[in-house]
Amino acid sequence: MKLSLVLIIYRSKSSIAEESSIFCANLLKKRNIKSHIIASDFKQTQLKKYFCNLESLPEVVIVLGGDGTVLKSANALVHFDIPLLSFNIGGNLGFLTQEKNFLYDQSFIDILEKEEFKIDFRKRLHCIVYNQKNENKKILKTFDALNDFYFKSVE
Repeated sequence: MKLSLVLIIYRSKSSIAEESSIFCANLLKKRNIKSHIIASDFKQTQLKKYFCNLESLPEVVIVLGGDGTVLKSANALVHFDIPLLSFNIGGNLGFLTQEKNFLYDQSFIDILEKEEFKIDFRKRLHCIVYNQKNENKKILKTFDALNDFYFKSVE
């Protein structure tokens, strides 16, 4: 994979993840690979502004945080066909993330460039919440998820 542009998303309000994003950007810069860093608060204006100003999409998105940051990133980037490479930064356990040592030993760049990886395609779930009174059915809200939904009673 020829890397020319990488988007780095880090867990907001985490100094370790923010420092790791700068470390990652510096690694990429040494290899003449451009990168952009975004905190994971995912304000739609921030992402829209980022993608509107691009001439081409990044080849990969590197996510630094835990499973929550990966899930937020996947939801925010659902309409773009960009693979995510995630690293567990600052957390204890991550089912959707790589170990942070993989980031710090810098081997991930070689693996990406040599295409020595397998992309794990995941199914997305779509949920529609209806309010049904008599014969009328009204959509209240829709949700998309990468791994699961849970329902909580409001009564």
